[in-house]
Amino acid sequence: MPETASTTQPLRFSVLGPVRVWRGTGELDLGPAQRRALVALLLLRAGRPVDVDDIINVLWGQEPPPSAKNVVHRHVGAVRRLLEPGLPARSAGRWLTSSGGSYRLKVDASTVDLLQFQELVQRARHEADESRAQHAVELLVEALGLWQGPAAAGVPADIRARAESVTLEHQRLAAVMDAADLALRSGTSMAVIALLEEEAERRPRDESLHSRLIKALDAVGRHTDALAAHRTISSLLLDELGIDPGPELAAAHDHITRRRTPPNGSGSAAVGHAESAVPDTTGTSARPATPITPRPAQLPPVLTWFVGRKTELTQIHGLLPPEADTTGAPAIICLSGMAGMGKTTLAVHWAHEVAHRFPDGQLYADLRGFDPTGAVAHPAEPLREFLQALGVAAQHIPSTLSRQTDLFRQLLQGRRMLIVLDNVRDSSQILPLLAAPPGNLTLVTSRNQLTRLVVTHGARPVSLSPLSTEEARDTLARRMGASWESADTAAADRVVQHCGGLPLALAIVAARAAANPAWPLSRIASELRDSKDVLDSLSCPDDPVIDIRTVFSWSYNALSGTAARLFRLLSVHPGPDISTRAAADLADLTVAEARPLLTELVRYHLLMEPQPGRFAFHDLLRVYADEMSRDHDSAALRQTALVRSLDHYLYVAHAAARLVRPHRPAIALPDDPRTSSQPFADLDQALTWLAAEQAVLIRMVDQAASHEEDRHAWQLAWSVEGFLDRRGHWHDQIAVQRAALNASLRAGLLAGQAHTRRNLGFAHARLGRCHEAHPHLHTALQLFERLGDIGNQAHAHRLIGWTHETQDDRRAGLRHARHALALHRADADDAGEALALNAIGWNLAQFGNHQGALRYCARALTIQQRLGDRRGEAATLDTIAYAHIGLGQHEESMRYYDRALSLFRGLGDLINEGQTLVRIGELHDAVGAPAAARTAWLAALDILQRLGHPQTDELRRRLDSLG
Repeated sequence: MPETASTTQPLRFSVLGPVRVWRGTGELDLGPAQRRALVALLLLRAGRPVDVDDIINVLWGQEPPPSAKNVVHRHVGAVRRLLEPGLPARSAGRWLTSSGGSYRLKVDASTVDLLQFQELVQRARHEADESRAQHAVELLVEALGLWQGPAAAGVPADIRARAESVTLEHQRLAAVMDAADLALRSGTSMAVIALLEEEAERRPRDESLHSRLIKALDAVGRHTDALAAHRTISSLLLDELGIDPGPELAAAHDHITRRRTPPNGSGSAAVGHAESAVPDTTGTSARPATPITPRPAQLPPVLTWFVGRKTELTQIHGLLPPEADTTGAPAIICLSGMAGMGKTTLAVHWAHEVAHRFPDGQLYADLRGFDPTGAVAHPAEPLREFLQALGVAAQHIPSTLSRQTDLFRQLLQGRRMLIVLDNVRDSSQILPLLAAPPGNLTLVTSRNQLTRLVVTHGARPVSLSPLSTEEARDTLARRMGASWESADTAAADRVVQHCGGLPLALAIVAARAAANPAWPLSRIASELRDSKDVLDSLSCPDDPVIDIRTVFSWSYNALSGTAARLFRLLSVHPGPDISTRAAADLADLTVAEARPLLTELVRYHLLMEPQPGRFAFHDLLRVYADEMSRDHDSAALRQTALVRSLDHYLYVAHAAARLVRPHRPAIALPDDPRTSSQPFADLDQALTWLAAEQAVLIRMVDQAASHEEDRHAWQLAWSVEGFLDRRGHWHDQIAVQRAALNASLRAGLLAGQAHTRRNLGFAHARLGRCHEAHPHLHTALQLFERLGDIGNQAHAHRLIGWTHETQDDRRAGLRHARHALALHRADADDAGEALALNAIGWNLAQFGNHQGALRYCARALTIQQRLGDRRGEAATLDTIAYAHIGLGQHEESMRYYDRALSLFRGLGDLINEGQTLVRIGELHDAVGAPAAARTAWLAALDILQRLGHPQTDELRRRLDSLG
């Protein structure tokens, strides 16, 4: 879009008062009230993304119309065009941007009054901390001067409340209070009188605010006005609320009367006193002159049922600073974990264990970071309680948070105390509480990882994982007490399994067993077995503190809207884990958009990150996420997310399969609908990806089949077949191909039936089950004939021939190999022709026609080396080696075996590596070299045992025969 005068003039925004926008000197018309409310919300979030669902909730509350999302999109388009005239419809603007279902107004302190206000307040507090109170007052007065009325004035009150404008009003009040305190301290109260009077008029019952106004009026000599102000609020409190003035107002009144009474107590009013003579009763000088004497012991009682956690206890003990160390950095340990993981229990248990190391006492506070009432503790609340516990009288506690922190630090200097900050929401909540000097220790628990404290304060993180099976059994036994003795062991094991090592879940089960002593534990285990009912079985709706859904919800409700959406949608993924790229594709995000959302979920322990870049649910959280998704997301959205996820794995696995077997004819896929493909530079990268995703891919085939995404099911099964065969995972192969076959049969997909039957037959033959292999392979051949697929007919013939050969039916093996050769040539498939030539050569060698075998294999080898078919070349070299044995050319045979073995190892082809080692051992045994034969057979045995190969027992007998 070409720039014009209307697009280059600067924009300015205002939300501290009426919502207004200016371009240059001209004000823009924001249009209808709902559009103005949208702009207000975006400005109140101050440049942060706002999820569409959040916008809908703010604009309409709990009952939005069905068209709400469309209305939001229309308003967004209108605002974009207002801010940038000439912007085409549906175009991304420079000011109002979108990303991952969220919108953000790109503003900073130079363009919106809110951020300018917050920046000035921050600077003022820094100045105050540096003892430059007068300059701090000037900055606060400037900041408060930006306000032209209530935040987002003109927007309906209910929308303003949902948009969190009330929080901003609290920021304004805090700034007024700080300005008053600093002005009193610096003797500049005149600068804040007007602000205090205006704020007091808006808040006629705020005793803390009015007490500051009274002191400020008295400080500038307006004694009569100060007393009148005291009388006004005192009468209001008595008349409307029936209460007397509280401690702050009483202290302000006493302050006035003391200063107006001469030392001789004559009662005559003092006149003409200077503001500088006012004693500072709000600063740290109010600290008691005598040292503190109490030895606080605030830890909750130790819980008798605590068991286990030996690894974590050892880890935390290892983080204790030496007892004599009072000069190093302050010690902070952050204990984090998902909801119900037993963080508080562990913290309290450990704190009691080490309490003797801290002779000056222990302080404890529950910060209510994830409280069901939403009443998160402000840091001033526990800080005041700590100061009182340390002997500071309530009336002597400083009024500002920064001075309370200073006093807390001074009181702990030279002492050894243990401070436990439990249930912390985030790092910013407790920054004022992290004032303990070296020699003290602060132990923090949170569902949040509190990475900021690790980075900025050197905190040492300890992350809690689910209990081990043994620990979970011990916990359940301790909780159940005497009834454990009669409990069904098998049922107990099932309970432990279904609770997933979550201490809260185990505690709830034990409580249910205690409340229903007639119930056998097997009944509870049966309820837990059904994933649909597991959360119901762990519910205690009458007590949200121990209700599993409610406990999970506190973490969920702390998420941003976009992270909550991702959490819900991830429930359609079958697990066991998911990569960043896969999560992004599932949720229709870019990797750059998905990565911080996954980090947010890990930070709140709603996801685990067992390996860098791979994420996993706890089983119970997966069930909770699925419930939340079914409640909040449409069936269409969930199905779309599933298909996007299937597409991700199908297209990437297909690309990997082409590298695993580059010379095999590939199935055709529709055009890749994803914008984020994941190509592989080489075979090693493809194998690494397949190994990392193997468990996921197996589950994805089942997921596709169970959701009737039948094409995805069989094409995914085709894509993983080569890798599973190469690794010898034939039991997994059978399960995968069977699920895909059932899906193909249901949908009438002939190509799917043909491929999955061929793969099923091959896997059964690998396991020596030829009686099961033949029906599948012959049916596959018939289907490929119906489809007119010559290349795959040839492939089926080769597999049928190989199966006959393993049963010593060499004539049938040779016959099918020749059929395959003719078909591959008809299909102009050079790689397939070479494989068929090698198959003929192998069968001829079995008949004793070694020279004929070498002629066929030589032709095969020439083609394979020309094509770069290393796997086919290795197989042919193995056949050539075998033929040379028949000719008595043992040294020549060993050279070919070594070349074949080297290629198979380089390809990671375990099954063929193992079988080549078996034949090498046979060669050594034949020439009278038992030690070399043993070495080869032991190496082969190691591979074949891992693969569960049927040849294992025979190989053991051969080793035994060597003596």
